[in-house]
Parts: sequence; C-alpha cells; structure tokens
Amino acid sequence: MERQIPFNRREDKDVEALRQVFEASGGELPPERMPQDLTSQQLNRLELDVKASADPARGEMIYRELSCESCHAIGGAGGLMGPDLSSLGANAPTDYIIDGIINPSADIKDGYELTRIVRSDGSEVRGYVVNETSSEVVLRDISGEEISIPVNQIDTREVVPGSLMPPGLTSGLERKEFIDLIGFLSKLGETGEFRVPNEKLVRRWRTLADNEEVIEQIDKTEMNFPVQNRTELSWQPAYSKVSGNLPVKELPLLKIEDGKEYSFVKFELEALSGGNVYLRFNSTDGITAWVGEDMLKKEDEAMFVAELTKGINEFTLAINRENQEGNAIQIGSSRSEQLTCPNKAYYGQLTLSRVPFCG
Repeated sequence: MERQIPFNRREDKDVEALRQVFEASGGELPPERMPQDLTSQQLNRLELDVKASADPARGEMIYRELSCESCHAIGGAGGLMGPDLSSLGANAPTDYIIDGIINPSADIKDGYELTRIVRSDGSEVRGYVVNETSSEVVLRDISGEEISIPVNQIDTREVVPGSLMPPGLTSGLERKEFIDLIGFLSKLGETGEFRVPNEKLVRRWRTLADNEEVIEQIDKTEMNFPVQNRTELSWQPAYSKVSGNLPVKELPLLKIEDGKEYSFVKFELEALSGGNVYLRFNSTDGITAWVGEDMLKKEDEAMFVAELTKGINEFTLAINRENQEGNAIQIGSSRSEQLTCPNKAYYGQLTLSRVPFCG
C-alpha cells in the first residue's frame, strides 16, 4: 500500500482508515511465495540471494519434506526414477538447477525420457528404458520396479513428452524456503558436509509403519512380533541424509500399551562366510536387536554379538525412543572385511536424530 499510494495522498482519511485496518490485523505481510515464472532479472536476483543467504542444512530438510528422495538418490540413498544428485552442485551452475526445478521438462537428461508401451493385449506400461535387446525391452516403472516386455508383445511404443517430475512442485514454498533448497542442491558434491562420505555406510533401511493391529500384537507377544516374517506387516523404505544419517524423528512412532514409544528399523548385511560378528555401538541402552528371528546378545554396554550365516542376513532394531533421546549409536563390525551390504556397504551408525543406512 505504501509503495502504490502517491505521496500527496498518504494523509487522506480513506488511506489512514485503510492503514489502521491493516495495523489492527497485526500488520504482518504474508510470506513471499516462490513465483514459478521467472524473468531473467528475477533469476539473477535469486542466484545472488542463494549465494548470500541460503541455509543448505534447512534446504536438505525441505528436500526431504518434499519427498524428493523417493525419485532421486544421493549416494545410493533414494529412488531410481530420477537422476542421481550426488554431484549435482559440483557439476551444474545455480541457474541451471533453478530452471530444472521450475521447468523440469525443459531439459530432460539422456536416459530419462518417459516411454509408453502398449502391449498386444491392450495393457499399458510407462517408465524409463533401462535395457533393450532384440527380444525384450525392460522398463523401470514409476514404483521403481523393472518390467520385461517381449518385443513380439509390443503393439505401440512412443516417447511421452515432458518429465515425470511435476511442474509447480515448489509453488507452495516460501521464497526463502526455495532459496534454502537451491542452496542445498548447489552444495551437493562439493567439499564439506554435503559431499557423500567415502565411508561405506548403511544408507537404506526399512521402517515399520504405524498400525493399530501391529501395536496390539506387540502388546500380546512382546517385542518380537515385527521380527517374524509376516507378510501383513507394512515396512516402508527410508533413506539417509547426505551424511549417511536418517533423522529418527522421521521414523513412524509406535505407542505401545504400556506407554512406551518405539520405532522399528531393518537393514541387511551379507556375510561372505558364516560365524560370529561383533556389532559395536556407542550405547546399547534402549536398543533390542535381532538377526533373523534370533535376539542378539549384548556383550557389554557397547557391543552386540551376532552369529551370521553365509549370505544375506536381515537385522531388526527396536528403538526405545525415550531411552535413546539425545544418544548417538554407531554400528560397526569386528569382521568388516568379511561383510558387505547388497550395495557393498558394511557398517552403519544410528542416532536418535540421525540414522544411516545401506545404500
């Protein structure tokens, strides 16, 4: 109002009345939303603001709140539907990153063109081509599943214009939130805390979704119910931050009848040979652990011992959120040279605010 009203009218009665109405309502302007159609001048201003005031740590939180990791991986932690972003900031200028988010269909990376295939029976599949031979085409669909389609069953095949990433994804962000998000993405791959660590960390987990029936069964059978191989349990994927840590506050919270609050997570280790493995924690307080359906024995306050069989072994942790509040837990192995994860990782760390994963 102050910008639009001429100086010689600012003392008029109607202007003063309007000013009083605004002041009575609190006098606060609504947060500036992020425009989705930028002029070259606005883009230049945005670049300068990113360099001057972006908070990359807050930007990583926004990235996760938008569920970007469901399609994009960073250091192996995330989905496979979009390009890996591990070195985005080291390889792409800020204006390119901004334009790629606001106009995702403007420049689609090779290999990520969306393909539509109609089979001879009329069924349709959409996804990205991950492999193609003279006899079959393999598509990765939106859920990340790879589907093999025999060439002799293909009736129609075409490239669908546009990107799977929806336009306007950031339209609900405040301008400062968008600046922080770009600040995070523009730091990826650079030296520092937003460069994927060289350590082989567990970067992929599965977390048990909150469910009243599950809670009821836990009350009846104690804590081992989620450990059993039950198809009705819903385990959801979860992914680490760039540092290799997953905020535990993001994990589903199960409130057990006795008033305790737990989160359950799983990860896998592949043993190249069978035998005992010692898992090192900085604290085992409030942690119950299993390999398969066998509860792990605590050697001391910082150690679990697990007897592994050759091949992939599944670990489950029950985390007492009250006991672990503020603690940091590292998980390592005295036989690290004998262990791998499906993705070549062999140890992890866990904190109440951060949990790394296999990835």
